[in-house]
Amino acid sequence: MKDTGLGWSTIRLATIAVYLFMFAPVAVVMLLSFNSSQFGSFPMEGLSLRWFVELWNNDAIVRAFQTSLVLGALTSMISTTIGVLASMAMVRYDFPGKRLVS
Repeated sequence: MKDTGLGWSTIRLATIAVYLFMFAPVAVVMLLSFNSSQFGSFPMEGLSLRWFVELWNNDAIVRAFQTSLVLGALTSMISTTIGVLASMAMVRYDFPGKRLVS
């Protein structure tokens, strides 16, 4: 049986379509964040950092951003520590359920 590559081509095409469907809206929102107009519309009226300045001047948003950074840093440190300790335990010790966890 000869493989024509049609199956892999279909999978590649479907993968590209899924990625476009998922990331195109994010790209549009990122592009519109630099729009000088109050409303997101095409064609864009001009490029501006106005909305980023507005966010920076909003105390509630800045506090939320700082909280997110602190929580993200703590979460990554704790998760990394637990992951390293768990992997060391998996390699060095035998315990009930080790095969199930593996």
